[in-house]
Amino acid sequence: MMNDLPPWPMGAAPVARPAPARQLNMKLKNKWQSKLPEHIASAAARGLPVVEFGRHSGARGAVVCGSGPSLLKPAVLRELREYQRKKWVFIACKESIRLLSERGFDLTYSVSMDPAEHQVEKTKLVEGITYLLAVSCNPVLFDHCLSAGNNVELFMSACGARDEERGMCEVDLYRHYWPDMDLPVMEGGYNVLNRAVVLAFWLGFRRVVVAGGDFGARDPERAYYAPGAQGKAGNEGAWLTDHGKLDGTPWFTKADLMASAGHLALQIKAGAPVKVLGDSVTNALLRHDVPTIQSASSLNFAA
Repeated sequence: MMNDLPPWPMGAAPVARPAPARQLNMKLKNKWQSKLPEHIASAAARGLPVVEFGRHSGARGAVVCGSGPSLLKPAVLRELREYQRKKWVFIACKESIRLLSERGFDLTYSVSMDPAEHQVEKTKLVEGITYLLAVSCNPVLFDHCLSAGNNVELFMSACGARDEERGMCEVDLYRHYWPDMDLPVMEGGYNVLNRAVVLAFWLGFRRVVVAGGDFGARDPERAYYAPGAQGKAGNEGAWLTDHGKLDGTPWFTKADLMASAGHLALQIKAGAPVKVLGDSVTNALLRHDVPTIQSASSLNFAA
């Protein structure tokens, strides 16, 4: 699963030319898969702008935030406040919008790619935030974000959509609905945090800091989310553990989370200017060599 990874540094496959099928073929399925063509059609019909390439070209950096348990650790919050003082742009995913805005952080963007309806409950509306939504997102999330008058922009996120009736794959659908645009497909991992990192570079930021991107949990109760956040961690199967093999203390994770952490670690090993704050599976993986990271089986994760 982790040997078949999209390219870095950009991690965005152009729709303007055929992309290798492996890059856009998501192997982890979910119950919304059959609805994705409808979601894409609905997004296209709204006439919303697509995220502009290089808008922040030359800007020092962006902070991409998830809602993992490390997000609200005092040391991480101190570092985040320092980045805020330095005027770095904050990009929040899911419930980190609420967790950070309630603590006085100034957020510029929110990123979502989840096709499920429940994403509405996790997406707080904050005045001034621009909501960057994957075209695969549920139409109710678009309605929700537009309801308060916030700016909403579109991006394409590799999701494995396929219109069986018309025999159109994901890239065909994008070309069909946006025929006059050279569109990027954001790739990498299976988590919105991975896609938000790619989007940050697409926007032109030179460096990216990730916070709350744990991709797992230390605690035996599998508390994957920061205090005050709710949700289901990972989509794929049983919880897995490394029994402390990575760094001496057991990690608990799932297949899609593990692959997402591994992809981010490989990007960093390849020279991507990304720093991950706090305790995370990605940082644990970075202590190992590339072949070890590439092979999930060699990590001895087991249910």
